[in-house]
Amino acid sequence: MTVIQTINVTLVRVFLIVLGFLILPANGLTQTYSLEDVKENLFRERPQTGDLEIRKQSQMVIDEIASNRWFDLDETEEYWLATIKKALLEIQNEVVTEGATVWLIFNHGFVVKTPTSCFGFDLFDYFRSGVLLQLADLLDVQFISHKHPDHWSEELVDKMREQGKPVVGPSAMSSSILNKRMKPGDTATIAGLHVRSHYGAHSYSVSMFEVRTPEGISFLHTGDNHSYSTLPLNADIDILMINAWLGWINSIIDPDNLKYGIDIVNPKVALPAHINELGHVRNGHTVPHWEQAYELYDFERSFDYSVLSWGKRYHFNRNSNDTLPTENIRNTAYQVGADSVRVTWDPPLPSAD
Repeated sequence: MTVIQTINVTLVRVFLIVLGFLILPANGLTQTYSLEDVKENLFRERPQTGDLEIRKQSQMVIDEIASNRWFDLDETEEYWLATIKKALLEIQNEVVTEGATVWLIFNHGFVVKTPTSCFGFDLFDYFRSGVLLQLADLLDVQFISHKHPDHWSEELVDKMREQGKPVVGPSAMSSSILNKRMKPGDTATIAGLHVRSHYGAHSYSVSMFEVRTPEGISFLHTGDNHSYSTLPLNADIDILMINAWLGWINSIIDPDNLKYGIDIVNPKVALPAHINELGHVRNGHTVPHWEQAYELYDFERSFDYSVLSWGKRYHFNRNSNDTLPTENIRNTAYQVGADSVRVTWDPPLPSAD
């Protein structure tokens, strides 16, 4: 299957693109990539085995494009769709024979696949593209941490409920959205998964969901919990999916604050999220809301750690991390027209872990 992207280019947008790259962050951009370069870089340089510096510089490009050119989202949407379509292809076809594979979808949204189950957290289709509706056929369970609209998509919830699949969230959310509600401290077995709801502090009732699979792999998703005091101490968690803005000051993500929160839980693996969000809806209007991810790449730690970009995967095993070979993009081609750039590439072949 060949993926095709067509990017329209106008004189105004060309001006904005040039302007965006001229407005550099304080820590400096040492390598200029286009979004097409970034797409290929991040497909090739995997989170666990790829070149960290290339990943960091590519992430800076994503940060700058969204923060400086938030008001012109067409190319960002094209990029996101390409990465998510590739992730959906992997989720559908990847045969997980041990451990677990985790994909970051958008914002604080994840999909997890194990040998026995597939489940998701806080899945949000910012562009209302409909592409995430495919997940209704793939997921066994969907967890929603709280009602804020950047953490769930009504269309996906409706489709899962139509199929009789569990949509789980805090007791404060309406039964018109959820078909399984849990109070803080509640435990349940849902579609073979052992689930515990933890109280999370936020402006709206938040549940941090701890999920343990039949294989014994444990996950904790923190939703928008903003307090260190509500994080479970030494909770025997394998994979922590934590909001990177925990303890932020003046909308700035501080890696030291994030590390302090991770150390409280003491997981084997930490995957920071709630980054590269693009926008929030306030009073019926979408306004910029963007947490840059570049600063999250480096700090001293005792746990495994990966900053995932949209659509990227992380593989976990209790004894060793996945070391799959380089992810090759096949048959890349470009056709430059008078008002567009047409990019085609073949996705990587499905892999078996």
